[in-house]
Amino acid sequence: MKWGYFTADCWYLSDCKLCKDDRGKPQSHWALSINDNQHHSLRDGLKCLGAEGWELVAVQSMDNAGFHSPHLYIFKKPSMG
Repeated sequence: MKWGYFTADCWYLSDCKLCKDDRGKPQSHWALSINDNQHHSLRDGLKCLGAEGWELVAVQSMDNAGFHSPHLYIFKKPSMG
């Protein structure tokens, strides 16, 4: 079986201007870039990719700056060719 691969950047947003809590205060969260011109929290981005058949196979830290350092999420799904 052949596999298609996809990588997505994930980074921590402190005080995200797009996501607000019930009081209107900016929220902090992990964001996942899945190349669809939408703003996704990590959880929502993983749901979207899962619905498209992508399977998470690895997460790699992009530097050693600690817990809030950016990460690279690697996905795969069966390819049609």
